[in-house]
Amino acid sequence: MNPGVLIRSVPAVVAMLLFTIVSFAQLRYNQFHSIENVLSRELIKSIVKDREGYVWIATDDGLLRYDGFQTHAYYRGLPSVYTKALIRRKNGQFCVLSDFGLSEINQRNDSVYFRPMQIGEFVFDQALNYPKSVYEDREGSLWIGEHNSIVRMNANGFRRFELGEDFRSIDYHRSFCFAEDAFGNLWIAPFKGPLLWFDRQREIMVPVKLDVPAHQFRAICVVKGDRLLVGAANGLLTLKIDSDHRILESTFDERLTGISSMVVLNDKDVFVGTRESGLHYFSLDRTNPTYEHLVNVPIVNIVDIYADPIREELWITGDENLGLIKPSVVSTLESVGLTRVESLTLGSAEELYFSTGEKLLCATGKDAPASVVLEVNDNYFERLFLEGSRLWIGDAFGGVATLDVHTRKMRRILEGNNVAIRDLYRDRQGNKWFTGHSRGLIRVDVRDSLTFFPELYQSVLVRESPDGAMYCASNGKSKLVSRWDNARQSFEPLELSFTFPTPDSLTVRDMQIDSLGTLWLGTDEGLMKMVKGREGQYVVEKVVFEGLDPNEPVRALAIDHRYLYVAHGQGLLVSRGDEYILYDQSSGLPSRIFEERGLVFDKNGDLLVATAKGLAIVRVNEIAFRRTETPLVKTLRINGIAMDVASVADSQFPYNSAVEASFISLAYPASNIVYQTRVAGGSQPWSEPSTNRNLSVFGFQEGSHFVEVRAREQGKLWSEPLIIPVSISKPWYRTWWAMVIFVALGLATVVAATQIHNLNLIRQKRNLQRIVEERTAEINRQKNEIIEQQLKIIQQKEELIAKNEAVYRSQQALAEADLNYMQLKEKQLREQIEFKNKQITTHALNIIQKNESLRKLKGHLETMVKQNGRIALTDIRRTLRVIDDSFRLDKDWEDFSLYFEQIHSGFYSKLKLSYPDLTPHELRHCALIRLNLTVAECASIMGISHDSIKVARSRLRKKLKLAPDQSLTRFIMAI
Repeated sequence: MNPGVLIRSVPAVVAMLLFTIVSFAQLRYNQFHSIENVLSRELIKSIVKDREGYVWIATDDGLLRYDGFQTHAYYRGLPSVYTKALIRRKNGQFCVLSDFGLSEINQRNDSVYFRPMQIGEFVFDQALNYPKSVYEDREGSLWIGEHNSIVRMNANGFRRFELGEDFRSIDYHRSFCFAEDAFGNLWIAPFKGPLLWFDRQREIMVPVKLDVPAHQFRAICVVKGDRLLVGAANGLLTLKIDSDHRILESTFDERLTGISSMVVLNDKDVFVGTRESGLHYFSLDRTNPTYEHLVNVPIVNIVDIYADPIREELWITGDENLGLIKPSVVSTLESVGLTRVESLTLGSAEELYFSTGEKLLCATGKDAPASVVLEVNDNYFERLFLEGSRLWIGDAFGGVATLDVHTRKMRRILEGNNVAIRDLYRDRQGNKWFTGHSRGLIRVDVRDSLTFFPELYQSVLVRESPDGAMYCASNGKSKLVSRWDNARQSFEPLELSFTFPTPDSLTVRDMQIDSLGTLWLGTDEGLMKMVKGREGQYVVEKVVFEGLDPNEPVRALAIDHRYLYVAHGQGLLVSRGDEYILYDQSSGLPSRIFEERGLVFDKNGDLLVATAKGLAIVRVNEIAFRRTETPLVKTLRINGIAMDVASVADSQFPYNSAVEASFISLAYPASNIVYQTRVAGGSQPWSEPSTNRNLSVFGFQEGSHFVEVRAREQGKLWSEPLIIPVSISKPWYRTWWAMVIFVALGLATVVAATQIHNLNLIRQKRNLQRIVEERTAEINRQKNEIIEQQLKIIQQKEELIAKNEAVYRSQQALAEADLNYMQLKEKQLREQIEFKNKQITTHALNIIQKNESLRKLKGHLETMVKQNGRIALTDIRRTLRVIDDSFRLDKDWEDFSLYFEQIHSGFYSKLKLSYPDLTPHELRHCALIRLNLTVAECASIMGISHDSIKVARSRLRKKLKLAPDQSLTRFIMAI
């Protein structure tokens, strides 16, 4: 064995290089999502996703299943509600480990049940001793770490390897961790005790001697087949091993402590969770890997990390919280910050110059901090372009200047005229084109000579096609796009034919030209495409992206050989033919407000995106058009009867049936997913995208129908549709036997109708005269009844008026009596309060007078003692004590308290409840303050000196916890 290498803490300067705090901008997994709606009543122990995509969480209060919106808890059928770990076996079995056993999870739709673990013919219903971990090796054996033993379950049965008290774990989450190297060696990292490997020949656990001080292992991983990463309480242990389970090299790094879990992605990217310092990352591709503290992950006490490489998800769990890390091709450039970027340009050495308005800054690398090149307080740097060492600047007042980036000297080319330069473009001949000036389009040639094109006074931008043709886009429909005529040395307007209605005041934001010569226009009316027709006329078409508003303004465009990039109101849209993906703030964009013409490619082909809150970079080579997870059916009801999709496909339903369904796409976070529905086979298009996960379709007609649901996650394509086939039978009235009955009934109806019609004519003739006579008599009778009713109504109206007058007089008299009673009652209460106040005031004055008299007598006696020593001093002192005792007689205070409580009810109880440490003496003091007595009056009543009363008040303020500037009297008066 080679001697171990120990890496201890390093000096502060070196530590800053080796242990950095970073955001996710440098990592592919760079977007953290906090999962807030997981309802766990106890500590979380483990997390795993099943094949369908549900997230399962083991806790000390049952097993939880999370679908992005709801958390379902399961208890029944488990050997214990204290669940510790979960595992997805290679054969598809999904298992949960609890305090007393290992159970297989079986689910069908929303029904979940548990049964004892079964491997081959063996059913493992043996009780386990507080296990904490489970692992499956290549042979399909399950290894379970108990508190001081290891259990193996396989097709040969159940076996427990007792390890004794030296291996007894006291950790709440870990006892043993397992890993299998490329040579088939099984390694066990115990929380207590030395590292172990399993000797398959002898069926024993063999301790491994290490020359490093690692202890309390909580995690172990295999990387590159022949290396072990073992996380310990005091550092990270790295072991290089061979096929004979020999340790060739060992390194122990003490810079990262408290390791609780580890995950290795792509055999190089290592994510390390700790119990106190959160999540860390390092890459094995680096010679001297540095630990990067991922501060964007707010979970500090990490318990478990679960990687889903298929869905590219990294789940992080703490004791009580849950988070998700996902990769994104979009990240924010930290060097720019969160300020608005007005314009940017790149140099040949990857230096980035950008404007934030009054400041011109430079960043020498995408992650290097930016430095201020130039700052003014009377202008704005609107447009920039770096040409060699000269930085061309178009300002907010229409001025044009150059800045030497080395000497920082500025040269004015054109004075401003209070109209901002809108765009700056350099063509292949080296000419610089400035748009937006009041004198029209400006060209600055290689000799810095200026040429004005006044006819293009509304010019917005100039662009050059791949074949060298120059185009100028201007505001207004009449001169929207002009092309450079080399013979005339001027821009000539193109003849345009619009296929859609558009206003004359059309505003252009950006323009790009693809390799086929198609012009793409970003306007305030949406994205437009210009294609040259057969007769030389350009046809302008509105570009429509399914599910997006076609009239949403487009502020910036970019095109490469693969994609079209559109700065849309909903986010950054990347289009490939008819497909598109959308990136917004949940994907890493700092803002959805883009700067006009703010999409620029760097030297590596990545896209820089200027926004209102900083600069983002899109790693174009990593863009992938992946589909969202196909939705699953949660509930399905046909005509109110619950069914599954398979049963619906095999059934036929009656005419005019109804389908009700709820569905979900198991992609996370669920808030980033929208859905569309439709009934295929009919004329209905896809519905508008929404977060609604319920569908109701009524009145199905005859035939075969397909209810389709699809989902879209932000940054991905629409999913393959979930299809629910619905077969509807013919209505009963269209069957052959119904047709026969209808014909027979029709013939019989015609014959019967003819006979009935003849009889009716005769009856009608006979009854007509009788009806006329009866109607005449009825009209006369009704007329008389109406007259009588009108007379009765008049009489009742007069009676009602008389009754209303009597009721009004009664109510008025009653109101006056109530008012008199209330006034009398109020007068009595005021008199009682005045009487009580007089009583308590009189009582307080009596106490004061008594105490004053006693104080004078005491003073006289004290004088006598001093003047005449012959008087019986003992008797005089006894008299003085009696006088002192009289100052503190409780009887007077009892009477005083009785009167006081009658006036200020609940005063004492409120004080005692809020401040139970107050003494009776201090409560009396508070009552005197409540009566608004002076300090002298309080001292006299309480029988103490003026200074003593001040000391008593100081102690009282401390017990009442009053601030220095808070008035004691106001505080007591407010109670």
